[in-house]
Amino acid sequence: MQYKINYIKLNNFNFDEIVDFIKKRADFFQVIDSEKIVSEIQIVNALKKTKRFYERNKRVKLKENLFLIYISYTKQIDDAIRISGIKYNSKNGIVIYNNVDDFNDLLNIPGIEKASRNIPYDNPDMDKIVFSDMSYMDLVL
Repeated sequence: MQYKINYIKLNNFNFDEIVDFIKKRADFFQVIDSEKIVSEIQIVNALKKTKRFYERNKRVKLKENLFLIYISYTKQIDDAIRISGIKYNSKNGIVIYNNVDDFNDLLNIPGIEKASRNIPYDNPDMDKIVFSDMSYMDLVL
């Protein structure tokens, strides 16, 4: 399945409402803080690694958690949420999802609006760090 990536602005939003919304999605749906991401290539690579690991390892229950682990370069889900998840004071987010209706429903939550891209598609200066850190995660998982 092809994942979609969109950007949102967060302004006076209800953090708990967003977390509850994410938990209730049947399809893959994740919102991350765009301050922690260097490029869309990082997201695409984390999605590929998540898919591959998930298909080979049935002990993982939530792809969203595995994705956060890869995107945050940590093997602890609590740390991954703290590092890359949105926070009460986040200003911009990145939404990765399968179902367009889920994204449109997210936009109905007060304090959230669709935004244009706010990170580059590629940041070649960071490629070495991104790919080496994700390769390290492959080894420790």
